[in-house]
Amino acid sequence: RPHIQDRIKNGEYTYIINTTSGRRAIEDSRVIRRSALQYKVHYDTTLNGGFATAMALNADATEKVVSVQEMHAQIK
Repeated sequence: RPHIQDRIKNGEYTYIINTTSGRRAIEDSRVIRRSALQYKVHYDTTLNGGFATAMALNADATEKVVSVQEMHAQIK
């Protein structure tokens, strides 16, 4: 039976959202995190983080990027 580590290593995942609840899940997540880092798979630990990632991936890349200081100056 394939383990998640094997699937990550084989390139079956490009993005992982791993939420944890309970001691066993937290212990298991360490292995998943380490594998994701080793094989350069994007990894989020919260649904909010996953949502933010999805929003960023869907953002219009043609929009001008501005610094926080520039945004603040435009508000004044």
